[in-house]
Amino acid sequence: MSVSVDGKSPFSITDMTHWKLVFTHNTLMTICGAFALVLIPLGAVLFINSQAVSEVAFDYTKCSTTASSTFAAPASSVTGADSVTQWRYDPNTKTCTVQFRVPKSLSGTIYMYVRITNMYQNNRLYVKSQDADQLAGKVYRSAGDIPSSGETNCAFLQYANCSTASQFSWSGNSLSHAESNPDCLRKPYDAVLSNADPKAQYYPCGLIANSMFSDDISNLTCVDTNCRLASFGFSEKGIAWNEDSSLYRTTGWRSDPSLQSQIPTMLIPPPQWRQAWPTLWGNGYNSSNLPDLANWERFQVWMRKAGLPTFRKLWGRNNGDGLDAGLWQISIVDKWNCRRFDGTKSLVFSQASFLGTKNNFMGIAFLAVGGICGFFVILAGVYRPRKLGDHAHLSWVKSKAD
Repeated sequence: MSVSVDGKSPFSITDMTHWKLVFTHNTLMTICGAFALVLIPLGAVLFINSQAVSEVAFDYTKCSTTASSTFAAPASSVTGADSVTQWRYDPNTKTCTVQFRVPKSLSGTIYMYVRITNMYQNNRLYVKSQDADQLAGKVYRSAGDIPSSGETNCAFLQYANCSTASQFSWSGNSLSHAESNPDCLRKPYDAVLSNADPKAQYYPCGLIANSMFSDDISNLTCVDTNCRLASFGFSEKGIAWNEDSSLYRTTGWRSDPSLQSQIPTMLIPPPQWRQAWPTLWGNGYNSSNLPDLANWERFQVWMRKAGLPTFRKLWGRNNGDGLDAGLWQISIVDKWNCRRFDGTKSLVFSQASFLGTKNNFMGIAFLAVGGICGFFVILAGVYRPRKLGDHAHLSWVKSKAD
């Protein structure tokens, strides 16, 4: 490569021939106009379709603290309970009984959602706290066989024997597994832990499974006399996505007769499960009550992590009975504590269209972006600072003029 006397080269940045895209009015109007023509009608369809979907929701977080033992309307300070006409709370059974009004009949398939706020399921430690192979049915003969590094890590809820857990610490934390395990922090240990084998593991392990929503929700009962159905039930069948269900298999501990006798001492229910379902799992697992994760769709729905702190989990569906307008009653056993993270919990009963349930966000977002593009089209058409293609503004013409 030849270099000139003054040290400059044809390949110098300032001298190299180059090309730069310059948006003209016509180019800008064409691109933005195309976006506006597509997004605005599409956004309008999405928004109108979402508005046509009816749903009824109420927040029952404060039922246990504000409701009396007899039916009464919620206090004016309670937010999110506009559809509730009256409620009551029984502290002995921790049951909140809610009467709420459905303003107009909901036809077709009715979906019941649990809506949670201020819960960050996208936390890095929380997201990793599971073992995919254990969920897929793999048999770990020892808690120490569960991988403790990589994409997933059961971390604080891996070793169910507290003596064993005290010997291990989670990477990046000075606390041992026992010091960060709620089971091991409660003294004396309950019988399930006391009888746990030194190699015992939590099944399923990790924070995600342990935090599963556990309130017991009854069927709806019609209070009015003009309902077609006196009771309206929901099923958990068909609420999980196929790609989620494919991740779960029945554990080999259930299918292998030689392992079934070891279940009570080798597999321990997560701490919150034993508290939430004391009749079922308060005394631990056995060959008859070990959960079948392959067919437990609510568990599969919960294990799909939400990206935002406010989210819904599909908790039941009714295929086609239709929910009549009127006054309905539901009982909820309040076992899942959301106040520990300043969250709320609500029930949502919703229809669905061919685009899904009620969701205004996509329609509003498309309309907003389409509107901005349309604004730029108008701006480009009205505001013309100089004549298009005026050679007087070329750099080499300006230099000669100077």
